[in-house]
Formats: sequence, structure tokens, C-alpha cells
Amino acid sequence: MRYISLSQTVNPAYQLIINQSAVFHYLREHGPTYRNQIATALNISLPSVARALKALVERGFVELIDYRRNNQARTVPYYQITIKDSIMLSLDLLKGVIAAQHITDLFSIAYFKLDTSKYIVDDLVDIITDYVENTLNRSIDSVKSICIGSPGIVDVDEGIVKKAIFHPGLEGVPLKASLEKKLNCIVLIDNVVNIAAYANYCETERKVSNIVSCDIGLEIGTGLLINGQIHRGSHFMAGETGFFTDDIDEPLNNFKRTHTFRALCCELAFHEEGKVLDWTTLSEEYCLQKTRIVFERALDGDELANQLLATYIDKIIRMLNKVEVLLDPDLIVIGGDICQMPHSETLFLQHLNDRFRPTRQVKKDVRYSKYGPLVTLYGAGQMALDHYFSAEFPYIMGNGS
Repeated sequence: MRYISLSQTVNPAYQLIINQSAVFHYLREHGPTYRNQIATALNISLPSVARALKALVERGFVELIDYRRNNQARTVPYYQITIKDSIMLSLDLLKGVIAAQHITDLFSIAYFKLDTSKYIVDDLVDIITDYVENTLNRSIDSVKSICIGSPGIVDVDEGIVKKAIFHPGLEGVPLKASLEKKLNCIVLIDNVVNIAAYANYCETERKVSNIVSCDIGLEIGTGLLINGQIHRGSHFMAGETGFFTDDIDEPLNNFKRTHTFRALCCELAFHEEGKVLDWTTLSEEYCLQKTRIVFERALDGDELANQLLATYIDKIIRMLNKVEVLLDPDLIVIGGDICQMPHSETLFLQHLNDRFRPTRQVKKDVRYSKYGPLVTLYGAGQMALDHYFSAEFPYIMGNGS
């Protein structure tokens, strides 16, 4: 965004562009309204607002809903923003999900499976094109912005996945540049948990600005939102709790091995069968199935299952405690596959809060994201929408402070 002062003097054509941005952002923030209300709120003349609205309607970003009586009992035009001729897409490469974004929410969610035998860019182009043309029955040209959540460490400036332990086919590929060239639209790439943090920020109507968003499942990571902005760090590593180390004498014995569903499955196999499993070889299906079994058996009172869960919860608490003490967030939110485990609210979240609460200064308990395992998909939809609007309407009134 570029801030512009109300006192700045510009030529009429440029002023119309600025006024369009100001009017559009006002309508997006405040909802449908009348011309005179916009003019009063923004301190712009009514004729200038009318010209801006006319231009926005012609561009397809604003629509005239109807004519209504205002507080002066006059019948006047009533406007709202729209993107009915455009599509924003969100993808979660970890979950294999794609969706389209309305002004306020997602619609038409579909699942896909990456073809590891194909070049990732070609595969994504095929997946996106098939979804848009055959599922949505729209032209690929109507796609204006795409946000992709990827596992691993992501250089968001270059749009390249720098490191992805379980997904080496993503590493080093210029996803952003290649997809923008092939699809002719805005493309964003970010870590799945960073995007999840943004989803939880939007869920609070952007009023809670310091959030820790933890994804727990086959992999683990933490998205950090500080003062309403995603914090990625100097090398895009911030929040990678999967690389925390408890034992400095064994630095590879980190949370990537001890705090995921893969680790839980290894513990189950060792205690029941005396097997030492290679956690890197365990399939997604196997891990999800075995983790469900642990939860189901814990509910039935199985001693081993309850002990495994208790130990697992303590490890997660130690992880969250390190992040919380450093950031002092307003809110900690958990998403990912943990949310869809049987009786997870009781067996995991409630026990976690009971154990975690005495050590905390934050009054609010840890909670699950309302988006559950699809939290990244919802965050990506909002990101795609926000970046598209920022590109089309880069100016807002103010001083930028």
C-alpha cells in the first residue's frame, strides 16, 4: 500500500485513481453504503466520489445494488464492492486442496494429488486449469490472483521453496515466476502455517494482532503474527518449531522427530511390538490411521494410549511455552490434522489447557481454529484477495504511521 496525504495536490486524472482506491477500501472495510456517507467519511467532495464510483462500476469492482432512502429521507444509490467477473484461488500443497474465493469466503473446495513424476509447475498448471475450466466452468483468464501454501521454508520474495524435508520436489523451483508467466496472474507462495496465522487473524476480523498459530499433524510448525503482520524472520525460518532442539548433545533429535503424528506412531509401534520404525518412511495414510486408533483407544480408557497422549501433550506444551514467552501473544490457535482426530477437543485440547494454564500469563486458553485442517486454504483465499486488491488499488488516505 502507498499512503497519500489529503493535502497533496495532483492532476485530475491521478486524483481520480487515488479517489477510486480510497472509495474502494472504504466500501470493503465498512460494507455497502451511500455516496454522501463515503464523501463525509473520506472528506472528498460528493462529485468526486460519484466519479470514482462510476469508474469503479465500469471496471467491475463496484456494483449499484438498488436505491434506498438515506437519513435525509432522500432516495439515493446504494453501492457495494464485487468481484463477480474475477476469481481468486487458494491452494494447500500439504493437504492437496484447492478452492475459489468470494469477497467474504471460499466456495467450491476440491481435492487433488500431486503427480511426483511431473515437473511441479506443469502439474500445478494442469490442476489449476482443470479446476477452473471443468469444476468452476470459467475461463482461466478470469483468475486474477493465486495464493499457494507450501510446506517447508519459503522465500516469499522470490516465490521459491528453499527447504522441504518431506517434499524435495518443491525445493528450488521458481514457482512464483513460472506460474505467473504461464497463468498471467498474481501468484504468492508462503509457508502453510504462516498462511494459517493470517487466516486466524482474519477470523478475529483483524482485531487481534498478535497471534501464534500452530499446525499439528504429520508435520509441525508455527506461524507468527506480530502487530497484524506475518513475521518470517531474516531467512524465512521464524516459527519453524519443527527445528527446535531440546538436547544440544543430540541436535538432530528435534521436534520434527518428537512432536508429530509420525513420532506418535513410532512410539505406539515400539511399545506394542518392540519395533523401531524409520519415521521418514511412514506414509500419510498410515500415520493418520494409527493416530486415530490412539485417540479411540484413549477414549475407551486404554492405559498405553492415554500415556502416549499425555507425553505428547507435554511435549507440545514445552514447545508452545518457548514461543509464548518470547512473543507474549494475545492468542494461541491450533490447526491441522489434530483437529479432526476422534474426540480431540476432550482428549487433546482440554488436557493441554489444563496442563498449560498454570504456567501462562495469557488469560485466553489455547483454542482450535474454526477452519480446522483447512485453515491454510482459508488464509490463502484471503491473501489472494488482499494482494489483488492492493495491486488494483494501491493508495489509502493517511500518513502511513
